[in-house]
Formats: sequence, structure tokens, C-alpha cells
Amino acid sequence: MRASLIFLLIFSLARGCLSVVYPRLEDVLSINYDFIVVGGGQAGLVVAGRLSENPKWNVLVIEAGPTSQGVLDVEVPFFSYRIRSSRNPYDWNSTTIPQRGINNRTINFPRARFLGGGSAHNGMIYFRTSSDNYDQWASYSGDPGWSWKRILPYILKSEKWTPPIDHHNITGMYDPRFHGNSGPISVTLPTYPQLVDNMIIQTTRELPNDFPYLLDINAGRPLGLGWRQSTIKYGERSNAVTGFLEPAMQRRNFHVMTNTTATRILQSNPGRPEFRIVEVEQNGSERRRVQISAKKEVVLSLGVIGTPQILLNSGIGDRNELQAVGVPSRLHIPDVGKNLSGQPSISHLWFANATGLNWLLNATFMNEALAQWNSTRTGPFADGAPNQLGFVRIPRNSPVFQRFSDPSPGPNTPHIMMTPITGNGFTLALPGDGNVVGMSTHVVTPTSRGFVRINGTNPLSHPIIDLGVLSTEFDILAMKEAVRAVQRFFSAPTWRGFLLNPVNPALLPNATDAMIEFYLRNGTGSPPHTVGTASMSPKGAKYGVVDPDLRLKGAVGVSIVDASVIPIVPAGHTQAPVYAVAERGADLIKKRWQ
Repeated sequence: MRASLIFLLIFSLARGCLSVVYPRLEDVLSINYDFIVVGGGQAGLVVAGRLSENPKWNVLVIEAGPTSQGVLDVEVPFFSYRIRSSRNPYDWNSTTIPQRGINNRTINFPRARFLGGGSAHNGMIYFRTSSDNYDQWASYSGDPGWSWKRILPYILKSEKWTPPIDHHNITGMYDPRFHGNSGPISVTLPTYPQLVDNMIIQTTRELPNDFPYLLDINAGRPLGLGWRQSTIKYGERSNAVTGFLEPAMQRRNFHVMTNTTATRILQSNPGRPEFRIVEVEQNGSERRRVQISAKKEVVLSLGVIGTPQILLNSGIGDRNELQAVGVPSRLHIPDVGKNLSGQPSISHLWFANATGLNWLLNATFMNEALAQWNSTRTGPFADGAPNQLGFVRIPRNSPVFQRFSDPSPGPNTPHIMMTPITGNGFTLALPGDGNVVGMSTHVVTPTSRGFVRINGTNPLSHPIIDLGVLSTEFDILAMKEAVRAVQRFFSAPTWRGFLLNPVNPALLPNATDAMIEFYLRNGTGSPPHTVGTASMSPKGAKYGVVDPDLRLKGAVGVSIVDASVIPIVPAGHTQAPVYAVAERGADLIKKRWQ
């Protein structure tokens, strides 16, 4: 029945308490919405929340999944690895097609399917990447508003620096000059010490030329090794639900429809590329599609996979590719779904001369840690990732640059991101008794590109996802440089006697190049740090998908605000850049209509 469309109207601000009203569908359809935000993920909730600050505008959010409120694996920072596990009800459970660069292996590709999106689903690492990345966006799009200097106020707008819940002394662990203090998203430092913390920091003293100590990873020049910053507020995850949705739910002009999939956007003016109608279908046994209209704009915020998927299902994309799958072309934009850019990554492990490193194998520890978190929001479960992050550039004299130009956007940008693996359960498939230590590496300036396509006329079918992992020679050479960087890191005197043999012989000092390449081709994956499938480009350009103001090229009434508009993958995690894009995107939309 129509009335079964869930229309979420009221949030109680009491923690863990959610109040829902189910009005008749006739009431829903009778409301004249100014804006419809398709996708209640990280960017979508930022945009919707900011637009609803104008009490004259009615704003509707359409989300395919349920609420994330009250989900323990979302609220407990340590459980972030569980919410991203495959085959769970809060994920789209997507898988790539076989990846030629990694011996035709497929990759599980986590995609959040509930309110909050990636911000309620990720590892909570808050990393803005380098100032060069934003200046590159500005140059690529022809809009100086995307430059580091101009985007920094939007970055600070969403941030609220928050001390760790244990209130330990954080002097020398960050630089307060580079942080906001009044935004809705809390950012903090690690609260729970880990066994290798001192050795990691000592390495910056013993090898300062290779791994200098980095006072603040978010100051715009992330080269070196420093303390991880995360979106955690006093022991709980801070995300777009807690930061933007809950405050907005106090407003009468803000509505959310959950468990409802947007299937297409439709032309609202025949003969003209105006798309202000959203076709939706409720999840469940009754497959009934209805249409909801926006007076001003439809804002697509479905992410790097979902946004090109709905565009293609709507007939917006390359006309020849659409014709091949039976979808009538409504607007020819060839680059929809192209330019998918991610980060190849792999974990390098060594056996350690220690015991009890893998918490997941200790049921008593896990039960006690959960009890402590439930009682005080402190302890090991109040943190969500290893405690440091490292960033290095490939040496200038590397043979890589004798063959290829440097793909990084500037000298402030690393080529490789390094994340310590401390054996505490974040790497699930640990060998032996789990007492291992290591480093995961990401090539964050890759040249490989992939794509997103549809394979027919059913808008509910899974899209075709090709990440293009290690499909260029530069990327495999850069991955080899990452292996060498990790070997240098663990050559520091502080690790002697603690690290034993590497788990894989390809990490031995005398490993051949063929051994290392075999190891990389068979072990590399790609986290969901992806962008680019609806890329911005200069106004009037024949390439790209949106103009620098994030309006869909050649169309009226449609904007895109999510990671898909970022033209080139940032040199690190994408959470902080997406908050910045969403804050500025919301401002651009506001200015158009005020």
C-alpha cells in the first residue's frame, strides 16, 4: 500500500532514541518540495541539512536503506571493521568484475546502504589530504573556489575539534591553528595507546630524513608520520547523522524517506533537458513506483557508484552505450561513469616477538572492552583505527620517473600512504596466532582508471564496477616503491628484536623483482577511496559531467554533490574532502536560489 512508504519526520534528540511518524502517502505527495536530495549518505545529509536552514524551503531526502541510528556496529568506533564486512544488511554488497591487473581477481566493494552513508560506515579517519589536491581541482575545473585557500573555510565549517575522552596531554600531537571549533562533526586524536606507538614515533627520530615527524596530518603538507585524527566524539562515532540529520529533524521543513530506492530522474518538461522529477520505489514485497517533484532542484548524492547508475538508468550518459543496453538516450554526456579513480593497497606483515596482539582471539578481552565502552565510552573500543598515519613521496631519483612523469599534483603531496597494522583485529585474516605487525600501503597518486556501467533496463540491477586496479605500469612500479618504503621503515633500530620474519618472502631483503610483482598482483586490493565518475570540468567543456558549480552539464534542475564530482582521487582518505565538497556544494545551491 502507498501508506507503507516510510516517511521519517521526527528524530528525538535523546541518544539512541528514534521517533518515527508514518503519515499517509497522500500527505507526502501533497507537500511541495523545493529540493529533493537523492541519497541520505554523507554528502546528501550535509546538503539537505544546510538547505533546510532556510525555513522557506521544503527539503526531502530519499534514502534506499534504513536509519543507522542505534546500530551498535556504527556507534562503537572499534566495530567499524564489522559494519564494512561483506554480506550485511547495511551494505549494497557490491563486487567488481575481474580485475586484469590483479590476475583477474574480483574485489568486494563496501558501499553503505543506510542514513549517514560512508560517514557511518568508514574507518572514521579524518584526513584532508594535501593543499595541492584542492589547487589541482581549481585548475582542472577553472574555478578558483575549489582551491585550498578558498575551500579551507568550508573544511573548518564542518569541524569541531574535540579532546580525546581520556583527556590525556595532546601537546605536540596536533596543531590547533588548522582546526575548526564550532562545526557539527567532531574530530579527535587517539585515546587508547597501542603496543607499537612508541616504536612508531621513535622511528621518526631514527630515520628523520625518510620519515620526519608530522605535527599535524591536516595542515596541508602531509609528508612524514603523525598521529591519526578521527571523526569520534567522546568515544562514539561522529557522522553526518549525528552532525547534520539530528539537528535538521527539529525543523518542520525537513523530511526523510527511508527504505525507498530512487530508480530514475525524469524529464519534467518534454522536449527540454529539465529533470525535476524523481521516480522512487519502496523496498519490500510491493513493487510500486511513484513520482515526486522538486520546484527548484534535484540533488544527486548517491556516491561514486550510485550517482552514475541513476544517471545512466535515466538515459543520461553516452548515447551509444545506452542504446546497447536498451535505455533511450535523454541527454548525451559521454563521461558519465567514466574516470573511476581509486587507490591500490596491500598489507605487509611481519611476525612479532609478542603475545596477545590480536584482540579478536581473546573473548575475555573483547567482553571486558565492550563492557567498559558501554559504561564509560572509554577503553580500546573508543578508538577505531591504528594510531598513526604516514605519507611519503617516491624518491626523485627513482627509476619510475625515468619512464613516467610525476602524477602527483605538487610537492606537498605524497605518492604513498602508510597505515600501521598493530595486530589488534583490524586485519581480519591474520596468519598463525595473529601476533603480527606491519604496514598497509596505498598508492594515492594512481594513474589507473575504471568505470561504472549498467547492463540493462532494470534500474534495481547491480551496476558493473571496474576499478581498473593496477592497470597501468606506473601503478605497479609505485607499489614496488611502497614495499621499499616499508622495508626502510622497519629497518630502524627500534624494531630490532621485535620484528621477526616477514609473513611473505617477497618482503625479504633479497626478494627478486619477480617475487615482489607476484606478491603484489596476488595481494593488492582497493578500498572505497574512490572518486571521479561524475567529474567536474570547466563550464562549457565537452568533457566531464558537471560544471564547477556542480550543475549537470546541459541540463536544468539537477546538481550532483558527492565524491563522484571530484576529478582526481585525493592523496588519502576521502571523508574530509567529501565534507568540504558538500559544504561548498550546499552554499552554491543556496546562492543560486536566494
